[in-house]
Amino acid sequence: MKEKDFQFKMGKLIMVSNIVIFILVALGYVFKGFADDDEVSAVLKLLAPINSIYMAAVIKYIISQKNVVDGNDESEEEKPKPILINKGYATVTRTIIYFHFIALVFLIGARILGAIGSIDTLTTSIAILETFFGAYVGTIIVDLFSSSKDR
Repeated sequence: MKEKDFQFKMGKLIMVSNIVIFILVALGYVFKGFADDDEVSAVLKLLAPINSIYMAAVIKYIISQKNVVDGNDESEEEKPKPILINKGYATVTRTIIYFHFIALVFLIGARILGAIGSIDTLTTSIAILETFFGAYVGTIIVDLFSSSKDR
């Protein structure tokens, strides 16, 4: 797979998953899945910092790619060959990012539906999840979205 295509797909996944998570929290609040404002605040205080770091890396990459080279200006010899990534890297990256997102949705959804009884249990679970996956997802995102001159 071409690196640029993979970066685009993963960037889109990260952006959409962050939006979905915050919409889920908002829906939980509106439909009384959280007991009060303090519960929503506690969840957002855990999610906002780490998700903003993930989004910042993606947005920084997008901004760094703002200049598009017109393909008509280059001869075939001058066109850079696309960088390919190996299947193992793509599989591990997708698996970790998908599982991280699914686990967050599961935890928040479980609280909204009443399966997680207390906000303390939810916040502790999110903190453990973010601690466990934070290093992996952070490393992947930095590697995937750093420009070639940063590497």
